[in-house]
Amino acid sequence: MSAEGHSTAIVSLGISCQSSRQIRTHAEEIGHHLGEDIQPARHFFDGLIAPVPGVAKLFEDGFPLFGADDIRMGPHHPVWHPYDIHFLHHFRDEAGTVDIAGRMAEELSRFGHMRGKLQRLSRFERLVFVLSNSQNNLTIVQAETGLTDLHFEASAVGRLRHAVEQYLCRPCEFILVSLDGRHAGDLADEVHVLSPDDSEWTGDKGQWRALLLERLAADRQPD
Repeated sequence: MSAEGHSTAIVSLGISCQSSRQIRTHAEEIGHHLGEDIQPARHFFDGLIAPVPGVAKLFEDGFPLFGADDIRMGPHHPVWHPYDIHFLHHFRDEAGTVDIAGRMAEELSRFGHMRGKLQRLSRFERLVFVLSNSQNNLTIVQAETGLTDLHFEASAVGRLRHAVEQYLCRPCEFILVSLDGRHAGDLADEVHVLSPDDSEWTGDKGQWRALLLERLAADRQPD
């Protein structure tokens, strides 16, 4: 999940589930440091594998909702074309079997609601987006799904920033979290690089706590 308070929203933009997991884990303490009640809140990208170029294009296109012909079966998981967004946890029946047609109405309702919440984020005084490619098993996911663009490139990140701010008609903050070897050198001053940990996908709580509290200090202003 992402998180919201009365004046602050901290929202995952992918690439994977680690961003939303760590926001949820530290929401209460973040709220304490900001002096407001920060609670977990579901948002569009929380459970998706969503590469930066694809998310940027989605915002550039005006954030259309997918239709029945847009979700196709890829290796192991449904994929939203042309954005290369992978649904690892959706379009599945009770047994966990992929059923795109059978679950289309349910997922359209779910993600339509999430899109509406995203469109209303402009009301927050402070809006912070978190992107991470630090999930240890992303290379395995990449091999299984044929996913591209896990690496943080300055041009793609800049394109995403611009697309999001144009869509929401306001400036936003962006927190980038990565590992050594997963980001371009010209992003070195912008990326929080985590030390290796032994988790499969959740990440190290101590490192995430430190970086989120530092970046979300009460006097921090939008970029």
